[in-house]
Amino acid sequence: MDESPGIDNLSPQDQPPSSASNGEPVRRFAFLRRRWKSSLLIVAVIAALVTLIVRRSTQDATNAARIAAQEALDEDSKVKRPIDPFSFGPFTLRPSETDRVESGIKPGHWTTGSLETRANFDDFRGDLVTEMVTPTGDPVDLDGQAFRMRSSRPALLAKMQKKILDVEVFTPTHSPHRQIATRLLSSGGRDMWNARELLTLVPNEQFFFVVLAQQVEDYRYLHTLDSIWAPRGSIEDRGAQAHYRVLLPKITAAAPLPEQPLFWTNTAVVLWDSLDPKLLTPPQQQAMLDWLHWGGQLIVSGPDSLDLLRGSFLEGVLPAGPGDSWEMGTDTLAPLARVSPDDSRKLQTAQPWTGQHLNTADRAANILAEDDSNQALVAERAVGRGRTVVTAFRLTQRDLVEWPGYDALFHSLLLRGTPRRFVKSYEDKVGVGWADGVLDDSARVSQMRFFTRDAGRLAIAPPALDQMPWKGGLPPRRFSNSADPAMLILPNAGELGGVNGGVAAWDDQSQASQKARELLREAAAISVPRAMFVLYMLGAYIFVLVPLNWLVFRSLGRVEWAWVAAPLIAIVFGGLVVRLAQLDIGFDRSATEIAVVEIQPEYARAHLTRYSLLYTSLATNYSVEMASPSAVALPFASGINFPVRQSRATVTLRQEPVTTTADQYPLQLTNLAVSSNATGMVHSEEMYPLAGRLQWTHLVDSDVYRLHNGTGLDLRKVMIVIDRDKPFHIGSLAADETLDISLTARTARGKNGGERNLVPEKENAATGPLELDSLVDLAQSEVAAGEVRLIAWTGDELPGVTITPAATQSRRASIVVAHLTYGPALPIQIDFNSRAQVGNDLVDEEVIDFLRQPAENTP
Repeated sequence: MDESPGIDNLSPQDQPPSSASNGEPVRRFAFLRRRWKSSLLIVAVIAALVTLIVRRSTQDATNAARIAAQEALDEDSKVKRPIDPFSFGPFTLRPSETDRVESGIKPGHWTTGSLETRANFDDFRGDLVTEMVTPTGDPVDLDGQAFRMRSSRPALLAKMQKKILDVEVFTPTHSPHRQIATRLLSSGGRDMWNARELLTLVPNEQFFFVVLAQQVEDYRYLHTLDSIWAPRGSIEDRGAQAHYRVLLPKITAAAPLPEQPLFWTNTAVVLWDSLDPKLLTPPQQQAMLDWLHWGGQLIVSGPDSLDLLRGSFLEGVLPAGPGDSWEMGTDTLAPLARVSPDDSRKLQTAQPWTGQHLNTADRAANILAEDDSNQALVAERAVGRGRTVVTAFRLTQRDLVEWPGYDALFHSLLLRGTPRRFVKSYEDKVGVGWADGVLDDSARVSQMRFFTRDAGRLAIAPPALDQMPWKGGLPPRRFSNSADPAMLILPNAGELGGVNGGVAAWDDQSQASQKARELLREAAAISVPRAMFVLYMLGAYIFVLVPLNWLVFRSLGRVEWAWVAAPLIAIVFGGLVVRLAQLDIGFDRSATEIAVVEIQPEYARAHLTRYSLLYTSLATNYSVEMASPSAVALPFASGINFPVRQSRATVTLRQEPVTTTADQYPLQLTNLAVSSNATGMVHSEEMYPLAGRLQWTHLVDSDVYRLHNGTGLDLRKVMIVIDRDKPFHIGSLAADETLDISLTARTARGKNGGERNLVPEKENAATGPLELDSLVDLAQSEVAAGEVRLIAWTGDELPGVTITPAATQSRRASIVVAHLTYGPALPIQIDFNSRAQVGNDLVDEEVIDFLRQPAENTP
């Protein structure tokens, strides 16, 4: 029997492969299981490769897009990227219009120049320098001096940030040049940029008329008013001359106005309409108030302006506050026609106007026009020497602007102008001139006045209506082809004061400046001893020291004491020689100062003028630093035949930073060169803050006036001038002292008792270390009818100016000129005729030829 194992008895290892029917699925499963793991690995590898490829492609696309964008940006940057290290806007002056091509500058008046600047590559620290130059680029000489002036200020620019840099600009009155050179210098003095601007010279008799309005375009009609145009030139060319240069700036963020009050002298009138007062910076607000008190005119158009100005810096100087709304019709506005010589042409309204009642209670207002129910239409208020005027209606009403009588209302009522007369030439052209024939009178266009600039200016006051040529007898000069009287031709009186810049111009030749210069010359006179004087003094010294000294002590029996007396004799003779030879300042530096303090009624700020004389025995470059932000200074012209030996030099009016962070700069006048044994002089002005006001109050139902000195200054030799020929002297007036003055009884009584007599005779006006009689006489002679003026002197120091190097010897004296009141307002003056009334009357061609003549040819 076969003993080989059977299939059932075989072990699993010995089992044969299964047949197709039962073993194939097992082997396929094992194979698939092994393939599945490999497949997953392959799929994972493939997925990773695909992801890597997709990511790389995406990254490449992104990089390509970024590169393309960068290339496009670089290509665009080639056009827009600045190629210069600095960018500059136009050089502008204040006040100005934003879109005016040329800026106007008035010779003899200070102006603020502004330049918009940006550093494109890096932060920059340097200086911005400006100066008036001739067409050849040479600096312009100051009037009557060997000095030239440039302005300089720090230029601290952050990269890619715009900054407006302000500098002081001054044009001498006798200079015909109108180019200003501007340079940007690095901290090392390297010229980084320079340019020249061509400016428009504003004529002497012309001033700025600035419109501060929300809708400034509505006032373009001002350019068409005869009130704007000057008498001379207007017959043939209305653009040749003008009383005012109207400026219509578009104000969005900042007003293009100066921030220094003494830079407002070129502006005569400001018109305000619905402008937010917060758009003016605090320095601009203070400057406008100072401008008003020294003669500025502010016209406020109602009704919206009064609500905006409530609680503002102007509320305290306005003649009225806002009241209720008011509908105005033809009957309400009819009284406005009374100011026109052609009062038959009434103001007609197409539909009622929306106006506002003027609340004039407790406002010291003067009503210029009112309706039949005594409701004020136009009111004014005196503010120092200036005035503010408010209307109850809008000055842009179409019915008003198109009314033929509006020009007469604007001239006589709003501007308080002197009477005019319209004339016609043979060419059938109508012109307008002053009714009394005076031509080009700056004193009739601007009311700005400063005692040290304008005192002694010859001007003819407007004649009364009953004294006009057409009312009285024959004028001294007549031109006429008709029955109507012709214009009375008088000298150009307003410009005979010797200044070319018009009223309120910086003037070293004004009467006050001339008298101050003479006083400084007398105070600092140096008398060099003659040879014979030296020999006499030397002989006397030897005689006293040797024989006389020995004889005296020999007679006393103490000859040895002669040795002790010898040094004492030498000291006494040394002092005697210095005293007699007047060499007490001959071997050192000295400073002499005359100050004039001008005060306006009820105002706690003064206009302070300093005239300083500097003497040095050795050549010295002086620096004058002024602490007040309103201060300006220039070398003081020596005048004719004044013995100084100043070499030609360029002084710099420099603004230095107070700190490294604050954008505030005090002013320095540097490089004031004074030669050996010579004198140099400085003329500086500023607005000086007082401790309080100087008040002059009329006590009700009496002839007593109360005078209170709140200025903080001790006043001496006080003189009250009502009649210039009979002043009243009340002695001293201490700070915070009050006196009750009876002009009838000629007595003054203090609060604590003590009565004084008012002495009508003139007292000695000695002012401490200096005599200022001539300035006192000038201030006394300038008192106008109805004005009350206080004249005094003070020994109090007025800080604010530091001179380097300091003088070992100094003398100073200050005169106070205070306007206590200007008297009641004058009545409104009406024009002789209107443009419509000229008719067919002809004026002789000789009149036309005369009107064409320059002002200097006026007889």
